[in-house]
Amino acid sequence: MATLQSYNRILVFGAGAVGGYFGSQLAAAGCNVDFVARGARLAAYQARGLTLSNDDGELVNFKIKAIAAPEGLYDLIIISVKAKDTKDAIKACRKHLSSHGAVLPLQNGVDNTQLLEATFDSSRVVGAVVRSGISVPEPGVVHYKPNPRITIGGINERSRRHEGPLRA
Repeated sequence: MATLQSYNRILVFGAGAVGGYFGSQLAAAGCNVDFVARGARLAAYQARGLTLSNDDGELVNFKIKAIAAPEGLYDLIIISVKAKDTKDAIKACRKHLSSHGAVLPLQNGVDNTQLLEATFDSSRVVGAVVRSGISVPEPGVVHYKPNPRITIGGINERSRRHEGPLRA
């Protein structure tokens, strides 16, 4: 039987379009979320926070903790970098997953999950599919189309046993 897991400390590694959107939703729900970004995006997040915009012209600003590298241990690490950067993300995050934590890749690409399972116990890597129209029109701003969706679940029998439903 699967257990319900609660995540007290969350890392979004790659706080661009997808990571910025879903991380901001977790922060809005009251979760403790750190956002790893770089360059102009990091500077914008640190100066002005993360702004969500949509096609209706709605703007919502989130004051977030934007950092250049992980700090301490996390119960959930969301990897949302480009596929070509997955190995670097793993290298940066591998010592920051708590003993009961999970890794959730929100990425394009077919080999990312296998790369994560080679570093983290495969029972701790959770699968996901994102269907969205999310973009970054400028540093610090994430634009989304109506109804971004994410489906999360175990990718193999071991991860289905470990995690069960995710709860923020």
